[in-house]
Amino acid sequence: MAQPENTTFKFSGRYKVSSTLNVLKLGTKIIGDDLVFEFSGDFDSKFISVEADNFSVHGATFDAMDKQLKDCFIHLTDNIKNPSITDCIFKNALGIKAGTSNDQQYGVMISPYGVSNFLIDQCLFSNIKNDNTGTQAGSLKGFCGGIYISDPRVDAAHPNAKVQTDFVTGNISNCRFSDIMTKLDDGLSQSTYTSYNDADGIRFYGEVKLKTAM
Repeated sequence: MAQPENTTFKFSGRYKVSSTLNVLKLGTKIIGDDLVFEFSGDFDSKFISVEADNFSVHGATFDAMDKQLKDCFIHLTDNIKNPSITDCIFKNALGIKAGTSNDQQYGVMISPYGVSNFLIDQCLFSNIKNDNTGTQAGSLKGFCGGIYISDPRVDAAHPNAKVQTDFVTGNISNCRFSDIMTKLDDGLSQSTYTSYNDADGIRFYGEVKLKTAM
């Protein structure tokens, strides 16, 4: 039987995730009680790709088990509305496969197109690392961090670039970040390190307007 919309899943215990869970139904909610998802897939998979509005996950630990994910733990995809990630832990990701298009490692990646009213609150991002061994041209060489938000206007020179009107909006609050780093001992030049040594709590890439709570 197909999953209906606005379904709430309540979990406890430990679960293996071997391939990407694609959230396709409106209002899918995951509520954890001592809940741990452990990654057992390969570098072409992540934990969750959110592709429907009003998704929420609360009280879950996502443990990458020192494996490499495809870009991130959770991806908020184009044009989704009201996603909520609260009281979650993201830990133990390690990017080691060089020269791939997915050797960046982030807890949550937010699409630059039209994601609106997202909430990331009371989350911990810990032990997210990249070995920074990608020396091939065009590889990402070590980007890693907790949360990634980009603005596609940084690619304005691209022949297929469009005028950006569907900006991302949302709130990040009360989050903590620890042990986020790239390894810088693989023999790359200092100029290359300067371009590719990013290890961020929150990475804002492009033109971003911030409002801080008073």
